[in-house]
Amino acid sequence: MKIITANLCLGVVIVSVLAESTVHAACLDPASLDEYLYPTVEQEMEAATAVVIATVSSKYAVKDPADWDGYEAFYYSLKVDTQLVGDVHSSILMRAWNDSGGYRMEVGQTHLLFLNDKGKYFTSNNCGNSGTLSERLDILSQLGGKVGNE
Repeated sequence: MKIITANLCLGVVIVSVLAESTVHAACLDPASLDEYLYPTVEQEMEAATAVVIATVSSKYAVKDPADWDGYEAFYYSLKVDTQLVGDVHSSILMRAWNDSGGYRMEVGQTHLLFLNDKGKYFTSNNCGNSGTLSERLDILSQLGGKVGNE
């Protein structure tokens, strides 16, 4: 009985520590799992369907059926303020999985987004160059000479 109790207590401590730790994106290079992979602006522009400046209009959390108090993903309605590369509608839907690679936003925030078209929605690489507009002004200035010169 003491061994079971000790193992249970140890399990609770491990879960508590893991639950409180900060989770960072899984940005590992698939070719070498010992190195991180962060695409350059040029690489991400080449891979992206579109690059936009957009404001988050609404956010909807999708419940995780396997976790009674968790979420599987988040959907964001975005108002596209400026299209820098590509052609998208003025209102789009973006999905972020609820894991370390999901790109998260809050209602009212304006973001520079490198978008990937997934059919019914777009995604953005959490390890890439997307971010709040105020934090990505340097990248926006880098794009200045590249936008329209595809």
